[in-house]
Amino acid sequence: DDVSLPSQSFAPLEYHAKRRTVTTRAGRSTHRFELDLLALEPGEAELEPVELRVLLADGEVGAVRTEPLRIDVGAHIANEPNATPKSPPPPVSLWEEDPRPRYAAYAALAMALGALLALLARRWWARRPKHVPPPPPPPPPWEPALAKLEHLRVDGPRMIQEGQLEAWVEQLSDVVRTYLGERYAFEARECTTHELLTRVRDKRIRELSPETLGVFLGECDLVKFARGSMSFEEAERAYVLAHDVVKRTIPAGTRPVTEAGAAP
Repeated sequence: DDVSLPSQSFAPLEYHAKRRTVTTRAGRSTHRFELDLLALEPGEAELEPVELRVLLADGEVGAVRTEPLRIDVGAHIANEPNATPKSPPPPVSLWEEDPRPRYAAYAALAMALGALLALLARRWWARRPKHVPPPPPPPPPWEPALAKLEHLRVDGPRMIQEGQLEAWVEQLSDVVRTYLGERYAFEARECTTHELLTRVRDKRIRELSPETLGVFLGECDLVKFARGSMSFEEAERAYVLAHDVVKRTIPAGTRPVTEAGAAP
């Protein structure tokens, strides 16, 4: 299993830094999180339960919470019964400087720089390119996605035979995540599987089944995070699911430039 600490509020304390260590002994992993929290005022504070996100080996995502914690925050001068202000410092002699010569030098320097900039601008204007055509519009997101899937289809058998199954599966999952993020305008690559499926359900995409997408992402997570294995038949099924996600969500009446071939 994998444990992570998601972003959350630690009020009334302020989050400063986080350190994470993972130790494995006798087949069990211990995840230790050390948080540096800042107290902005003295007194008694209560830290709400901290949420930890758990990714199980079967791809299921859950959460656990710690117990609340009471903290007494002291002040640096709390133990000084008769605190008094410091005595005033001794007087300091000040010399008044006439700034006019410096201002005159600054003005002369500014004029020289202005003249130099005017000369450079005139040369640039004379050498500037004329009538540059606008760049072509970017391709729709399904075209690069299908092209990358085609490369994975061709390289899949070789990478799996060479023991690069995890890299191939990670690239396959990244193609689908990148495509969904660009197609429906949300950040998909940094989302967990649960968060991505939630966003897809919120978008109410009729052409895309969240259950089918969940099966695909779950199989990829088993290989990426749990170091699971995958046969050629399972890799073929994962590729077909990825290709089906892209193909089903192409707008009606639009035909991709390239069509991906058969699975590896």
